Amino acid sequence: MKRIYLVPGLTLLICIGMFLLLPSNPQSVVFNKLNIVALVATLIIVGWYTVETYHMKNAIKEQINISVMPFLALIKSKLKEEFDLLNVGNGVAINIKIDDVILNSEFDFRLVLEGPLCLRPGERAMIKVETKKAGTTGGISLTAHLDTRYANRQHTVTIYFCDVLHRKYKQELSLGKNGPVIGQVVAVAGDHIA
Repeated sequence: MKRIYLVPGLTLLICIGMFLLLPSNPQSVVFNKLNIVALVATLIIVGWYTVETYHMKNAIKEQINISVMPFLALIKSKLKEEFDLLNVGNGVAINIKIDDVILNSEFDFRLVLEGPLCLRPGERAMIKVETKKAGTTGGISLTAHLDTRYANRQHTVTIYFCDVLHRKYKQELSLGKNGPVIGQVVAVAGDHIA
């Protein structure tokens, strides 16, 4: 039996049962029985309608969230030390912030990625990559002949951004020997984004 017919069917059965089981005395007429049955039926139907409306509201809210959520991908550019950041989601990504990628914490070797402030859906932006060694810019090449202490590893790029409703998200992308891996978008609470 379909769920949509369950509540009206149960309501009908309850009403018939109440009509038959209500005590009949000389002062109680059929009209009073029908009045009580109608009130109970109305209460059940309004309660059912309230629950269904609540479920519809949650479904609509989820659809709105999906329709405005950005989803970012980081792609290696043809140029030597650049990447392209692509918004493959449905919504605009604003206040984009990319954390530094630490290649070696012992010597403080890191990649500094500077991206755009916002990306519309389907838009692509170039990200310039700089290398830093202990606070100085430069010093590490992004070519394949890197020192084995830094090459042939997977590195995580963490990107923070907001959607147009100013909800904050975090997405981790993995770059390295296995190629790019796009991570899941996770909602972030707090003020991580400047």
